[in-house]
Order: sequence, then structure tokens, then C-alpha cells
Amino acid sequence: MRSLWIMRHGNAEWDAPSDRERQLSQSGTEQVASVAKKLDLEFPLDIWFSPFVRAQQTCEQLTEHLQQKPIHAIEEPLLTPDSDPDMLVELINATESKQLMLVSHMPLVGRLTKQLTGDERVAGYQTAQIVKCIKADDGDWQLAAIYSPDH
Repeated sequence: MRSLWIMRHGNAEWDAPSDRERQLSQSGTEQVASVAKKLDLEFPLDIWFSPFVRAQQTCEQLTEHLQQKPIHAIEEPLLTPDSDPDMLVELINATESKQLMLVSHMPLVGRLTKQLTGDERVAGYQTAQIVKCIKADDGDWQLAAIYSPDH
């Protein structure tokens, strides 16, 4: 069985020269720490993160709070807010990683979750929220857990 963890970045500052350059806010840093403590991750773990600054910073904050460090933390260009979830599903299915975490943005994370699982309960993610999906032996992805930060 494979596990896929889909995470929306933590809360970000609005004041930046561009959307790509928005920094994680103090509350975003606290959100990431809060949700990291709740995870039941399995290792080895690979993390793919968006090229946007707030997602990179979320990945860095998350790894600081994990009991083990990920095998790889890689910037993935397909993890931007408006990327095509179909292309990302192909990439996920092609990877050999058994435990994979994605750090990205809305609306992609919501669209990706629905595309993978067909489950419409997670139409949107709050900041720093993580959804765990598992791929069963029959090849279908299923929603397994939702982790939300404390407010």
C-alpha cells in the first residue's frame, strides 16, 4: 500500500512583489508546527514542494518537526496553484516512492484530491491542512485521514 500526503502551505503574508514570492507568516509557521505534531507518517518519506516561496518555507518548517528527515525534498514545477491535476496524477502514479508528501496550493490540492479519490468531501483545504490518501491493492486511491492545524 502507498500513502500520499497532500498539504496546503501555511498561512502567508500578502505583502510581496508577486504571488510566487509571498512569505510564510508567523501564524503560518505555527500552523505547520501544530499539524506536524499530529501526523502518523511512515518512513522513508519523499516530499515534493511547489516552487512558490510559501510552499518551500512550509516544507522546511514541516521537516524541522518530523522525527525523521525525508529521503528527498524536491521542488516540483507541477505543484503550482493552477497546474493540471491530470498531469500530476500521472507523475504520482509513475513514482516509486511508497510514502510521498506534496506541499502545494489551492485550488490544485482540492482538485487533485477529488481527481485521485473521487471523494467530494474535501473541496477546499484550510492553510496547513493535510489529507492522507492511500492506494489500495486494487489500485484505487482512498481518503484515509484529514489533519488540521490548531487555531
